[in-house]
Amino acid sequence: MNTAVRPPLLPVLAWSASQHALSMLQVFVVPAIAPAMAAGLGVTESLVGAQVMLVYVTATIASLYAGSLVVRLGAVRATQLSIATGAAGLALSAVPFLPVVAVASVLLGLGYGLINPAAGQMLEAAVSPERRAFAFSLKQSALPLGGVLAGLTAPGLAVAMGWQGTLLLAALASLVGVALLEVPRRWYPADARAPQPGSGRAFGDIGIIWGSPALRNTCLAVLAISGVQLTLTTYLVTLLVQHVGISLVAAGIALASLNIGGVLGRVAWGAATQALGSGSAVLTLMYGIGVLGLLAFPFMTADWPLAVICALSFLLGSVIMGSPGVFVSEVVRLAPAGEAARAIGAGYFFAFGGAQLGVLLFMLGYQVMGSYPATLWLLVLLGVHGFLMSIRTLLALRASRSSVQDAG
Repeated sequence: MNTAVRPPLLPVLAWSASQHALSMLQVFVVPAIAPAMAAGLGVTESLVGAQVMLVYVTATIASLYAGSLVVRLGAVRATQLSIATGAAGLALSAVPFLPVVAVASVLLGLGYGLINPAAGQMLEAAVSPERRAFAFSLKQSALPLGGVLAGLTAPGLAVAMGWQGTLLLAALASLVGVALLEVPRRWYPADARAPQPGSGRAFGDIGIIWGSPALRNTCLAVLAISGVQLTLTTYLVTLLVQHVGISLVAAGIALASLNIGGVLGRVAWGAATQALGSGSAVLTLMYGIGVLGLLAFPFMTADWPLAVICALSFLLGSVIMGSPGVFVSEVVRLAPAGEAARAIGAGYFFAFGGAQLGVLLFMLGYQVMGSYPATLWLLVLLGVHGFLMSIRTLLALRASRSSVQDAG
């Protein structure tokens, strides 16, 4: 940002959060109408898993370049590009031809991979360092709300106006969001700038992360925790029905508890970070609590009261799904001056990649071991890895402070 005047925080927070929610809605519209869409395409519903994976793989690759693109275009223009690309993906998804739907999924992934550094840079320019963790946590809480909105509206719309009409309506709503972003653009008159050496190249922005021990360990921690997060959201109902033996309805209540914990946890832990002044310490605490919660899963049985199962799901949601806001704010804090967008983009390369790695590891682990209790220990190990990496972050920060004091 090349202007000395900060944009107004509350409006910028509202704009960036709403665009985050809109981006998540774009990603989850297709899974939300999968049965109707599969029937229209003449394929099985199971292919929705391949569509989601294609979106995430593309988002992972896109995140390598996203930060540098934000630097070139500016925060608002990059956010508009993100949402517009997703809108194009939704519109193409309405074409009843599988190769076109595959291209559409790539476009959805490109838009999703760009939204975090774009909206993050928009907010970073408006928030003071002492309020950063709470503001970023509030912004990140909009992500699950976008998924909830897709789940609540898209199936009904598909019944009322067909799956193609639903996708086109979502694309139109996205374009309205792009147009409305012209309102906050006046607060960012000159935030686009020339890229730094090494930006815009594959893995160029990773150097920002890898050159700092604290940033490196923070991102290696989130790689593991993101794997736990996506695996829980993907397999929790299956685990509770097949392993624990509770009903599908009860498992659905537990999944809702997990997601509610994720929304409330993002806000609560953001406030805690603002009060304590150390995002790395808060992440270490969250990951440690997450490991303790994960340790209970292999021993869970149908004799456990549903209230206890839901409470455990809520707890895991609050610390595992509730951590992204604190993570992003910590990446911004630890990044070199002026490189927030590039650092966020590179950080999400680890987050997206770890999410896919976790699901793949769990899926392959179950195929090899044939037992959910045994496979659940892989999740515990991922959580332990994230916790240990977060401890290494604290040690790296302590060593850095000691070096500064010695130099002084």
